[in-house]
Order: sequence, then structure tokens, then C-alpha cells
Amino acid sequence: IEMYFLQKGDITLVRSSVKHSGVAYPAIFPGDNEPVVYCGFVMRLRPNQEVIIPKYLLHYLRWDKTRKIILSKSGRSAITNVNQKALGELDIIVPNSLDEQKKICDLIDKYDNQIHSLEKQSLINKNLRNKLSNELLKGELRLD
Repeated sequence: IEMYFLQKGDITLVRSSVKHSGVAYPAIFPGDNEPVVYCGFVMRLRPNQEVIIPKYLLHYLRWDKTRKIILSKSGRSAITNVNQKALGELDIIVPNSLDEQKKICDLIDKYDNQIHSLEKQSLINKNLRNKLSNELLKGELRLD
């Protein structure tokens, strides 16, 4: 069972998904104080951290171009599947320097954080707009 323990920095990917775009969507394991195992519905990648930063690999696997390649290699029926052989055929562009990989990750994370903040603010604005519309159009709030 120990061979199925996840280690900090492991990348997990869903092997099968009802939603086509969900197949092989990667997540990074942040580590835990207790042993954590993965199951057969998930594939695990264990990056060689002397060569590639796990977060860089995560961003690379989430990149639109890579997602399209992975989805093109997946099989479809009622659910979408992808196998390890298809993932093993991916050509991953890895900068030679871990420092450059970190800078790439930091820049992508910066924009991801900004997008998240804007999406959160947009949701707040939509909720406020809906609340005001309901109150104004029901006549519960007047602007006189």
C-alpha cells in the first residue's frame, strides 16, 4: 500500500470524467501530516524535483495547448477516459533552470490571483445587482 502514498508535490490527474473537460485535469498534492493514498480512478505523476518544479508541471498540464492535446488523446463513450500511455507521449517543454521555472510559476500565479479577485468581485456585484433589482422592481425600495 505504501507505493500508493502521495508525497508533497505529486500531481494527480483524474483518469475518467463524465465531463469531457474534466478528464486528466491536474491537481498538486500539498502534503499532509497523515499518509494519503490515491485510488485507481486517479493517476499520479511524481516529478523529479531536481529537474522540474511540481507547480511548473501543474501549470504546464493546465495550459490550454496541453489540455487540447490530452483531450485529443482521450477516449470517449458515456465518460471520457485517458490512459498513462497517452500522458507519457506528451512533450513537455522544461526550462533548464529551476529559477526560471519558479519565475514562470510566480508570474502565472500572480495573474491567477488577479483573475480570482476579479471573479470574486464580479460575483459580489451580480449579487448586489440582483438584490437591488428585486427590491426596486417589487417596489420595496424607492429612489424618490
